[in-house]
Amino acid sequence: MESTVKPWSAAGMRPRRDWVFERIRRDFRKFVSADGVWQSPPGVNLQEDPRVFIEVALPYLLGDAADRELAHRLLLQPSVRQRINNCAFCNEYLLTLYYCAGEALPAAWAAEFLEPMRGRLTTRYATKDLQHHGYNDNHVTLATSTLVLGGQLLDDPAAVAAGRDNLLNFRDTLLRRGFIHEMNDCYLVHTLYTTAIVGQFARDPEIRQLARDCEARIWFDFAAHWHPNLGRKLGPSARDYTGGRLFAPHVALALWGILGDRFQAPLQPPELLFQDPKSGSVHFQWQDSMEDNSWNLGFLGRILAHGYEVPERACQLFLEHRYPFVVEGTHEVGSAMESYRPAGQENPAWSSPPQPVPGAVPFAGGEVYTYNYYERDWGMGTASGRMIGGCPNNNFEIAYRKRAPLTVTADQGLVFSALTVNGKNLACDREFLPFPGAQPNRERTVAWFDQGFYAGFQHRRSSVLLYRPRVGDSSCLSQLATTIIYPLPFGNRVEHLELGDTVVADFEETAVAGNELFLAEGPVFIGFRFLCPRPQSCAGPRLRVHREKYWGFVDWYLYDGPEVALTEPDLARLGGGFYCEVGTRDQFPDLAAFKAHFRSVRILDDQNFMMRQVRVRHPEYLMGLRYDALADRIIYRMLDNRELTPPQFHCSELAPEELPFLTGPAAQLDGFDWAERQAARPPAAAWPECGVITGAGCI
Repeated sequence: MESTVKPWSAAGMRPRRDWVFERIRRDFRKFVSADGVWQSPPGVNLQEDPRVFIEVALPYLLGDAADRELAHRLLLQPSVRQRINNCAFCNEYLLTLYYCAGEALPAAWAAEFLEPMRGRLTTRYATKDLQHHGYNDNHVTLATSTLVLGGQLLDDPAAVAAGRDNLLNFRDTLLRRGFIHEMNDCYLVHTLYTTAIVGQFARDPEIRQLARDCEARIWFDFAAHWHPNLGRKLGPSARDYTGGRLFAPHVALALWGILGDRFQAPLQPPELLFQDPKSGSVHFQWQDSMEDNSWNLGFLGRILAHGYEVPERACQLFLEHRYPFVVEGTHEVGSAMESYRPAGQENPAWSSPPQPVPGAVPFAGGEVYTYNYYERDWGMGTASGRMIGGCPNNNFEIAYRKRAPLTVTADQGLVFSALTVNGKNLACDREFLPFPGAQPNRERTVAWFDQGFYAGFQHRRSSVLLYRPRVGDSSCLSQLATTIIYPLPFGNRVEHLELGDTVVADFEETAVAGNELFLAEGPVFIGFRFLCPRPQSCAGPRLRVHREKYWGFVDWYLYDGPEVALTEPDLARLGGGFYCEVGTRDQFPDLAAFKAHFRSVRILDDQNFMMRQVRVRHPEYLMGLRYDALADRIIYRMLDNRELTPPQFHCSELAPEELPFLTGPAAQLDGFDWAERQAARPPAAAWPECGVITGAGCI
């Protein structure tokens, strides 16, 4: 008889969780002494992370007597004690131990770590910043879990009520938007597991159901953006670090641990995370060696701590799509102040309390519309605008497979874009390369801070992305380019690349006149035509290709010359970008046929004052876009001469009625009382309310 136990329930996950936890217990010992004191592996300098100590405590608590003793010593480390009430991650992770360790957690330990939270939950976690507002979804759900689960344990009804208000706030976002904000491989998962544990352990039935419905929406987000044939989530996302763009193996392993043996991402076998890539592994990885794996081990310890409520339809989408497949909808984005700093220089806005940032550029919040189109061997996604300020954005990407089935990294390809200012191709706040030979340190994450505002519009295989520069700390410009980026780790290479009609081998440094780029990769053809209504001075050919270690770059220079000082209106008149189209050998017999088709597409790129108009006459459709570059705002999108209104949510294989909150009566829902309570919350201590200057003698 077929088992009725769901693979993602606590009972269904147990065999896979036990397998992972045993390997965590084995591998994490290289990072600590017998007394639980942090020690970097020989020859590297890794930072101690008290969050990881708590995350791996559960696997050790469920081990033998020696393992439980090590768990105790890890939790007693001063760095852990100092983070109680000072870190949403640490408090939530400690509470997870109480709910998931069972009898393995001695009562004395519970009292030792629980009592410091008493009376402080609402003070720390019921503040104005910790609510859903288009920024930092994961921090809000960490706070929600802490308030509900901690409030239950400490008999603090005010904390539980504040957690309920956060869930109503979460529901409010999902009533009006198709997707949550942080649709990336890192923070999406944090938002998922902190919501799921509330749905599993909340005593109040309303809170439990709210959490389960919010969890279901996250699962639908994740599954709808998953490409089963590529074994990865793709498409635009906010705060997406390089590990997320390459699709980190710990996420695939976590999904296997939750969803069961039927789910298996190509290139990401469960054993992958527990082997040293220097021994011959040829897969995309976030870390460049097992010596830098401490954070991933902790992540797995936390995400596999409990069961989940996964909708059956989401599981089906993870396993299989019908192609072509489209998923599109809206996200809500918060405002920010941002600036660019030299590599290694910290942003003063991140200090506590935050300090003014010289030359900061405002980023306006609002609605972002994302569109993703998948076929059997590839997928492309485009965002209508930047999805977050002050953090890396993944605004456009194409992922594909060159061969099927996928067996090694060289079987797949990934292309994304950025606007680069003054030659900063690796524009990031910390220097890191996640490949062999890099200095291993998980805190040094390539961020790919895109140095431009942008407007995007995609229909099926065609995408238009328009850029305008943000110079930020300096109004001086010496170089400006639209850049196409191709990761080249572990022997990956482009099979065939042409700049116009010039063949380039292995990203060998080349420069030509013209504005076209073509890639031929297995069954996939990709074409780019670079756009700019008024290119400025450029020393030499505008189109150049080169390689820097594990990255291949194609730059189309809008300006390359003496340093010039520019105002915001000047910058708004400097527009880059491209038109991109993907084709396959099912449509075209060879690259020459694809190029002939691509060159038949007519494109109008015009700028009037600071507004940019682009129209694309494709043989199958007409696309139009007008972009106010000064205000960073799309005036209209047109498809076949009709204005296109972005749908709240649309998916080829999901009806909106299948998702909680999207349809049905909503007028009777509490849409005011919870908001009034959240409005009465105090500001966070680290982010005080700004004062208003009213003159001498004013109260």
